[in-house]
Amino acid sequence: MIKFLTLLVVFTYVQVALGSPMRIMALGDSITYGTSSPGSYRVRLQELLLARGILFQYVGSVESGPPSLLSLANEGHGGWKIDDIAKGVPFWLTQSQPDIVLLLIGTNDIWVREINDPLPDVAAILAKMKNLIELIFKTSPRVKLVVGSVPFTSYWWNSYVLAYDASLMDLVAQEASLHPNIQFVDIYSTLTISDLVDGVHPTSDGFKKMAEAWIRSF
Repeated sequence: MIKFLTLLVVFTYVQVALGSPMRIMALGDSITYGTSSPGSYRVRLQELLLARGILFQYVGSVESGPPSLLSLANEGHGGWKIDDIAKGVPFWLTQSQPDIVLLLIGTNDIWVREINDPLPDVAAILAKMKNLIELIFKTSPRVKLVVGSVPFTSYWWNSYVLAYDASLMDLVAQEASLHPNIQFVDIYSTLTISDLVDGVHPTSDGFKKMAEAWIRSF
């Protein structure tokens, strides 16, 4: 507890002395929220950012995570799909004013199926993602947007995940011609089935691997 308080005091002092910290929005579904492990990848990412001397603050409208996090704020919404996230983006970005958005969404679009929608339509999901990306930049033209690929989602849906992620990487490359401050991060290849507690949600070790992938974009 003393170690944590000391870290918090030092962080606050440096923040005041050197100016405003980088505002980071973790945006996505239950993986971002940390349903399977409190704090998600944000716990390890905090350690990596502090080790690099990067002043930062997590921002968002919801809170989750352990007391060791300097900020519990995020935009992780369990069970949400791309269109659900899109509905909240204008308000969240306007209110939180992030400098960088770490976007990981699409898992529920692929594996949560409706009775009248038995198989994922990769092209339709990608179109929704394109609209979301454009909405983010329309709302916050200067934000840095880091788009993560969808992690392994079970053997049943894995072929769809792979097809979607390949198309998503191409989409981000296309968007980069209009928005140089967009970047793709391969989250899928950082995790194996052993890094998932239920075939979908990462373990604490899996989240650490995700943080190692995200940090490359800073």
